[in-house]
Amino acid sequence: MQMPVAKPKAAAEAVVNLHPASGTDLPAGHGTAPVPPVGLYASGVYGAQAMQASHDAMMADNGGRRFSMVILNIAELQVADGRPAYRWDGEGWWGTDLDRLVVKSEGRGPLTRNRLDDAEADAFYSRAVTRYFDVQAGVRQDLAGPNRTYVAFAVEGLAPEWFETEASLFIATDGRVLGRLEGWHDSFLTQRLVLQPRAELDFAAQDDRRAGRVSGLSEAELGLRLRYEVWRQLAPYVGASWTYEGGQAGSALQLVLGVRSFF
Repeated sequence: MQMPVAKPKAAAEAVVNLHPASGTDLPAGHGTAPVPPVGLYASGVYGAQAMQASHDAMMADNGGRRFSMVILNIAELQVADGRPAYRWDGEGWWGTDLDRLVVKSEGRGPLTRNRLDDAEADAFYSRAVTRYFDVQAGVRQDLAGPNRTYVAFAVEGLAPEWFETEASLFIATDGRVLGRLEGWHDSFLTQRLVLQPRAELDFAAQDDRRAGRVSGLSEAELGLRLRYEVWRQLAPYVGASWTYEGGQAGSALQLVLGVRSFF
């Protein structure tokens, strides 16, 4: 007896009828979305009070912890025209991934004289606003030259291509306005040998003879430093730095020798 041969179209329709969900051209569903869970499931089993300690520990392990770091990006001796000088630039912070207290300081002075040419200390509240950038607000105090206090604002973070960037605005109690742009990039030549180009531009809205500033671009620094990371936390470096000061000071090329460290 010859068995009937099913036509391809009829066979396909039979499969769809047997398994309605096996097709790909199906009408959209109109069912009610499930209610999202509220709270912790374990709290409904053991009670919210009993699970609070576990919940707090989980939050601490996933972003709620407090951390701290002190980093000295620049601690160096500079030599230009046979005149040695020193310079530092560093910061420390304490807080969470989102909120931090940040303290910064930088300055410089001649090695042969007991005085500072330029120095400042800043204290900021810092808040992470994106994955890579923080906004900061606080105060700045000059430690050399005219004794001035400023309201300070800053934005800092990691730009594309791994460039560390920082933009700051300072408004003094006497109305003077200063601005600063900084940026640097670490190029790993090997696992321990790192080449770092660095730039810093300082601006002033008004002339300031007491502080030695002119309006516009008052100071600039372009540097290139090569460091060797003996440990990640300690890296001696050598390099060169070109500095410009507005007015009659002009520019100078300096050789630098220093140490970068953090803990």
